[in-house]
Amino acid sequence: MPKKKTDVAVAQKTNVELFRDAVGRDDMKSQIAAALPQHMTPERMIRVAITAIQTNPDLQECSWRSMLGCVVEASQLGLEPGGVIGHAYLVPYNNRKTGYKEAQLMIGYKGLIDLARRSGDIGRITAEVVYENDKFVYTKGLDPTLVHEPAMSGDPGDIIAAYATAQLKDGTIQFHVMPVEEIHKK
Repeated sequence: MPKKKTDVAVAQKTNVELFRDAVGRDDMKSQIAAALPQHMTPERMIRVAITAIQTNPDLQECSWRSMLGCVVEASQLGLEPGGVIGHAYLVPYNNRKTGYKEAQLMIGYKGLIDLARRSGDIGRITAEVVYENDKFVYTKGLDPTLVHEPAMSGDPGDIIAAYATAQLKDGTIQFHVMPVEEIHKK
């Protein structure tokens, strides 16, 4: 049975063109708009996503459906996919089950901070780097403590750790310390 002319035209389109066609449809724009928070527009979300896709050749090889899924997921979270703000990233990977490249949404640390703040449970959240010439002491247990005094002059030395702190709405403070060796394993 001969292929229809439209089948041939679709087969010749790139994944990026298929993605643009999909997000350009009114029903898809309204689906993205419904998922977005008030401060974001579907046009901006689509523009940011297309820019992220166009700047990464590996993403251009991913299925347009997986890219679209990432944009819808980012919309639901209210995070922009792209490197400018650092909220979330579209990351290409090889799907071993299907044998095709697919895009996956990866939330960056700035996106995680934004989501934590929006939850209403976090008052303040910070992340810091510790250098070998800093004064740094922390203890775990029932009464955990953390003291960090950065070296204010001279060579700070090599990075030895990083930590994050979060002040919850009830005033309690939590922290997590990661030695540099553990960071490199992640």
